[in-house]
Amino acid sequence: YFWGRAVHSAFDSFWDNAELNGKGLQTYFEEMWTYVINRFKDHPAVIGFDFFNEPFPGKSGGKAFREIIARLVSTTVFDKTISKKKLIELATKSDDPARVLDLYSGKHLRKITSAADDIIKTFDTKKYFPFINKMTRAARRCGSDKLVFLENSYYSNLGIPYSCPRPVLSGKTENNVIFSPHAYDFMVDTPSYKYASNDRVGSIFAEHRRSQMRLGVPVIVGEWGGFTEGDEWFPHIEYLLDLFDSYKWSNTYWTYFGGFTETEVYQNVLTRPHPIAVTGEIDCYGYDREKKEFHLEFTQNDETKAKTEIFVPSVPKYAELDGEEISIKRKGVFRFSTTPGKHEIKVIYK
Repeated sequence: YFWGRAVHSAFDSFWDNAELNGKGLQTYFEEMWTYVINRFKDHPAVIGFDFFNEPFPGKSGGKAFREIIARLVSTTVFDKTISKKKLIELATKSDDPARVLDLYSGKHLRKITSAADDIIKTFDTKKYFPFINKMTRAARRCGSDKLVFLENSYYSNLGIPYSCPRPVLSGKTENNVIFSPHAYDFMVDTPSYKYASNDRVGSIFAEHRRSQMRLGVPVIVGEWGGFTEGDEWFPHIEYLLDLFDSYKWSNTYWTYFGGFTETEVYQNVLTRPHPIAVTGEIDCYGYDREKKEFHLEFTQNDETKAKTEIFVPSVPKYAELDGEEISIKRKGVFRFSTTPGKHEIKVIYK
């Protein structure tokens, strides 16, 4: 990605829609997606289409990397909030030299990655946005109104702002859109994951939050998490789950191996009460691990026959809806009806 000329050339050819056998590369790509969309547009399990995973800018991405490294060096040398003594100690005497990253906060990360802001903004607006429009147009020509997932570029995974607007077709801004950002801490998928920084990755997701508010669309975090041995990294995962809840974001945890549902992180961290479908506007929700208490507050505006659904991983000790005790007798999906107005449900396990 960062210095491979062949990789840069391949991406540049794609974004420039270079011709192969008389046809542009993006035209081949569009034809492939047209086939996929026609095949799955009516499938009830498909909610939308994510056209490109972590788009990389190509040669300009290599330049972005060099600018970031140069800013890393200058920040390390001249920023007085980074202890040079501590940095040398961690680099030379620590059992894990990767601990030098402890000295870099979310503010440091943003200061460093901002060196490539202009490069990535140019890529987003001049190369990636026209591609998004083209692919969205292909989906709508197929008669599909399913959601279009907008991924950010690879470099926005580091907290560089995402600059694309929503797709615009025939002068009209597309509404069936989901923003689907990715982010990980530098320690992900290594034995040092237990040292992952909540502050660093929190600053990245804070930038994604700003992008969401600018776009005015819901979020499904497309990738986050990772995996390593032990359980010392679990608090980092809990922090991110709580952060997503505070933003009212959905998410898809990234890891890829058989038997994941049997792991401790899946059973004891990721598996928790959460809302599935709500008959109104969610005001807030979350799970307090110390109190072992889930709460959901929402405002219902209209009469409806639909029911709010929440997931409960086990039978709780106590539950109440709008201050009145209710009975939840089995684990799984719990459904309940409400009338217009404000509502709160609590599910308590302790």
